[in-house]
Amino acid sequence: MPRSAKAISTASQKMADGIGTVGASVPVTVTTKPQMLDLRTAFNDAETQFNTGRKTLRDAQRTAGGAEQALYTWLCAAKAVFVSHFGLRWSADWAAIGFVTASTAIPARIADRLALAGDIVTFLTANPSYENSSSNVTAAYGTAVIGTVTAAQEAVATAEQARDGFDTARKNARAAIITGMRGLVKNLETKLPASDPRWLAFGLQKPGTRVTPAKPTGLTVILTGSQTAQATCDPTPLATRYRFRMRQVGPGYTYELKASATAPLANIEVPPGTMLEIIVQAVNDNLQSVPSDPYFLTVPIADTPLEKATPAEAATADELAPLAAIQPNGNGKAKTNGNGKGHASRAING
Repeated sequence: MPRSAKAISTASQKMADGIGTVGASVPVTVTTKPQMLDLRTAFNDAETQFNTGRKTLRDAQRTAGGAEQALYTWLCAAKAVFVSHFGLRWSADWAAIGFVTASTAIPARIADRLALAGDIVTFLTANPSYENSSSNVTAAYGTAVIGTVTAAQEAVATAEQARDGFDTARKNARAAIITGMRGLVKNLETKLPASDPRWLAFGLQKPGTRVTPAKPTGLTVILTGSQTAQATCDPTPLATRYRFRMRQVGPGYTYELKASATAPLANIEVPPGTMLEIIVQAVNDNLQSVPSDPYFLTVPIADTPLEKATPAEAATADELAPLAAIQPNGNGKAKTNGNGKGHASRAING
């Protein structure tokens, strides 16, 4: 099944079209075209609401950040005014203003800053002679700053709650449409022969159609700098992405993903003074090919001239043993999936 929202929306539309054009001849008995379109509409609406809610939250957080910065600026201005009266050293006079921690430092936590600002406003209200209008150190201005921060924080909390609600609705809509799509595929599997061209009308590959990319060939790696190299391989049929992995030759070293690219080319960082083993795998959606033959690269230390990189003619069984663990499973982890072939009927076009 597709994973991204766009792919799910596209695939469900193709399935709905297939139900409308050839569904009666199959016949499709689990989902009608209107039902599939309703699921798609609900899913698209839920995605839109979630993305809108996420943007609203991000905007609210930015507004709150600006308000909190304005609060900090006002506290610094107020502190400067009080320093002119009480000096830099903390004293009981500072405690009366609100600096009760035996320090004249501005608190780090926003909640503590709000509390301090409230105490300063109370002090200025009772002692207006300490106000400095040119620096906006007044009870009225401080009250306005506190109000702005409080309102911004409330807006963030409200936006977070709304975003979370939209996220729940989105997940529910996603689960519903995936269930509907899987149900349709299972229905087709019981009624359509593997070679029946009507699979294509639903946006599906015919069962048995090979969709897992072949083993990449022609892997070549050249040094482009003291710590950089460029890896390339031949274009692989069915591949939509290439994963380049590298490990240091020697016992105990494992492969690490170094680059993932839509083209059969990647620039990777290489540690100087090492012998490296590099492989590439071709990817199609969640299907991953077996790894290419390894390319062995010796990287000189930074102070020595670059040597031309050449592939090894052969490698020992111990050196190649870790390759057996990298099988086509979609995530590049050391797992196997049998013969590496996927169920083509479940691979959605689009």
